Amino acid sequence: MAIFRLPPIADFDGAGSGWGFYLCAQKELRPTKAGGQFLALTLQDATGELPAKVFDGAESLATQFDKGDFVKVQGRGNVYKGQVELVIENIRRVVPARDAADGFAEEDCIRSAPRPIAEMWRELEAHVAGVRRSEIKALLGRVLDTHGARLKIWPAAVTVHHAYRGGLLEHILKIIDVGTTLADLYQADRDMIVAGAILQD
Repeated sequence: MAIFRLPPIADFDGAGSGWGFYLCAQKELRPTKAGGQFLALTLQDATGELPAKVFDGAESLATQFDKGDFVKVQGRGNVYKGQVELVIENIRRVVPARDAADGFAEEDCIRSAPRPIAEMWRELEAHVAGVRRSEIKALLGRVLDTHGARLKIWPAAVTVHHAYRGGLLEHILKIIDVGTTLADLYQADRDMIVAGAILQD
C-alpha cells in the first residue's frame, strides 16, 4: 500500500495518513493517565502550525530529534476536541542529503514574509543607492555585502512581530517607509533615517 505525502498544514483537514517534512517548533514529554508518557509536539511548515502527538514509543522517539530540528514524520490525521492534529507513528531528524531526494527544502518548513525576499532585497538596495552622503552609502553598502545572506532570512523577533523568515528585512523596509515619509514632512535627514532603519537592530 502506497504511503502518500501529507498536504500543507493549511490544507490538512485531519483526514488520511501519510508522511511529511516539518520544523519541530515545540516538544514536550507529558504523562498519560495510565502512568506512561506521550510526546506532545507542534509541527510547522510555511503555511502554519499543527499539534501532533506520539503515543507508541514516545520516550524512544523523543531521543531522535530536538526542538528546532527539521523532522520527517509518518502519521495519521485526527480531530480531538474539535482541533485537527497528527498522531505520529514514526519521526526522525531530517538528513538533508538523503531527504532532498524526497523533496525536503528548509524554506517549505519555515513561515516566510508574504512578499518575495528577492523583491524586498532589491527595494532595500534601491534605498541604499539613493543615499546621497558618500560615507553613509559606503557604510550601508558594506553592511549589505557582509551581512546580506543573514539579513535576507532572519526574523525580526522570536514571537512579537515579523517572526518569520525574511521578517527582519520586511521590518527594516517598513521603518524606512515610515521614516522617510516623516523626514519629508519635517525636513529631516533622509540619509540618517535610512541608515538608522538598517542599523537599528
